[in-house]
Amino acid sequence: MTFEVEPKSESLLVPHLILQPLVENSLRHGLEPREEAGRITISARVLNGDTLELKVSDNGAGLHVNGDPRWHRAEQCPLPPYAPLR
Repeated sequence: MTFEVEPKSESLLVPHLILQPLVENSLRHGLEPREEAGRITISARVLNGDTLELKVSDNGAGLHVNGDPRWHRAEQCPLPPYAPLR
């Protein structure tokens, strides 16, 4: 597991266990089917001065969104990567 934490985000508070279901999903659906070792990366950064972006990514098989094989990873989905925490 790798952590990529921007220094500005280290002092921010988030609800307990907010990342737990995302990491569990990465393990179960991304890495568990693999025969070789996998990698999970958790990253945190501040966007636009007031938005915290938390991201869990893995090097697993990926996910087809709505059955469309063009969208394999969350960062490629046509959805905003974050939502303001206000």
